Amino acid sequence: MEIALKGKYGNGKIAIVSAEDFEQLKHTPIHMLRSGYLLIYDKQSKKQMYLHRYVMRDELTQNSQQLVVDHVNRCKNDCRKENLRITTQEDNLCNRSKTSFKTSSIYKGVCKTVTGKWIAYITKNKQKFYLGTFDDEKSAALVYNLHAMDKHKAFAMLNTIN
Repeated sequence: MEIALKGKYGNGKIAIVSAEDFEQLKHTPIHMLRSGYLLIYDKQSKKQMYLHRYVMRDELTQNSQQLVVDHVNRCKNDCRKENLRITTQEDNLCNRSKTSFKTSSIYKGVCKTVTGKWIAYITKNKQKFYLGTFDDEKSAALVYNLHAMDKHKAFAMLNTIN
């Protein structure tokens, strides 16, 4: 179900929530931050909090370790329970897209060497794993995708290769 957003960045945009959360949230102002995340004021705790964490608060409090809420489809305004999952920070980082700053490759997990060849690598548990050296960028990206599916499972953020 859809709820209109408020504020400078939310003007004309919507939040998507599950039917079970809609009744509770339909009169609650929801603001979009510059980052795209949604923020609400929780009257019970008297604190501002991210909408996705609010929706999953019961699941989060049942777990004693430091966990985060991940958007499965990576759409920050889709806060339906079926699109949210509780995970570790490490797994959540696997679901990130390629960094936005300038790099030598258009693909995640790929970089160009000084010799003009392409290296594929993947990071897991703060360790970088070398996957091989390739003549072309697309081959390196394909190898990254294969290893990402194996190492990151459901959290793998795969390269779209044309």
